[in-house]
Amino acid sequence: MTLSPRSWPRALLRLTLCLAALVLALLPTTARAELQRNGAWPTDERVSLSVHGAPRTQAVRELAAAAKWNLVAQGLGEQPVDVEVNDQPATRVLELLLGSDDFVAEREGNLVSIHPIDPSPPAPAAAAATAQGASKSKAAPAAPTGKVEDRVITGSERIAPGEVVGDVIVWRGSVVVEGTVNGSVAVFGGSAQLLSTAYVKEDVVAFGGSLELENGVRVDGEVSSLFGKMTRGDQVQVVCSTCSDEAKGSIEGYAKIFAERLAGASLLWIVGALLLAFALPRAESMRAEMLARPLRSMGLGVGVVLGLGLVLLTLVVTLIGIPLAVLVGLFSVLAGYLAFCMVPFALGTKLFGGRSQNPYVHLALGCTFLFFVQLIPGIGELLSVLAALWALGALAATRGAGLVPRRRGVAES
Repeated sequence: MTLSPRSWPRALLRLTLCLAALVLALLPTTARAELQRNGAWPTDERVSLSVHGAPRTQAVRELAAAAKWNLVAQGLGEQPVDVEVNDQPATRVLELLLGSDDFVAEREGNLVSIHPIDPSPPAPAAAAATAQGASKSKAAPAAPTGKVEDRVITGSERIAPGEVVGDVIVWRGSVVVEGTVNGSVAVFGGSAQLLSTAYVKEDVVAFGGSLELENGVRVDGEVSSLFGKMTRGDQVQVVCSTCSDEAKGSIEGYAKIFAERLAGASLLWIVGALLLAFALPRAESMRAEMLARPLRSMGLGVGVVLGLGLVLLTLVVTLIGIPLAVLVGLFSVLAGYLAFCMVPFALGTKLFGGRSQNPYVHLALGCTFLFFVQLIPGIGELLSVLAALWALGALAATRGAGLVPRRRGVAES
């Protein structure tokens, strides 16, 4: 499993959003109203409606008539409402009308059934027969047993077959998923096991944790594992944004890995060449620092990563800090990749500096060396991480390659 540089922005952004979701989930919240829609709701239905001072029940009936629905409703309330819309989506108007309470709206064809979440659903067969005026009744879909809720797991839990939940956030705990997750699964330092009956409608993300996906599991979004472990069945078909072993063990898999490494090395040379062309003195200052004190640079790199993680966690504690955390994360990824482009420059100078004085030749030879090293299973990933820490530490030691000026008092001393 490899975290390639081109997947860093998406993975870090997803990690930041998941951290924000975790913080929000742990904060005390008040109950919020929502309309739960089941069944197929076309998006091209648009209505024009004018209702003033009518009870909400009457307004919903007027909406159903304008949208040509067969309506079965209960418990809508008699609150007076004013509606004046022109060529608007029918489902959106329905959500606005029912926005003050929790309701379930089920649909089968043009048959619509609306009722509160808490009361037991009406008898579907009799309701459908009355609404359609037909001799043959048509049963409406079964109503859910309760409100779909998010799960924040700090211990050990199981989502049983047939159970439906919202987002699942695992914080140093474990979860076994056999049912349906309407949102995403995010794992922080814990473990998640998705069995063959599991269905995740959005993404699956793990940071410093472990994922296990059995054959038969379905994930509509993407799967990401950052600094963690992921195991999959040999027939699992998922979109993995942070790994390159989709067809591991086959000729196609090795060809894909080779092509990805080659593309990464080529991009590394292109960006590095641009840096040499427009900022050669700054690049040389970073190279000198990396070659003069490599262990010190790696140590500083570890400190930079830990400090950045602490800053991001601090920012996402407050709502106002979440957008800033996203910006800081994206800027850090960009700065880190630009710094990583100096790794082949330093390697080329160290290994082949006696044969040429051309910095572009050093860069090209370093990219070639790095390309072949990254093809070695296991060792390539480890050396890539060490190289990234090496570059981040040198970037910090040179104050952003000289972009941050030294304080006057320090400079004079």
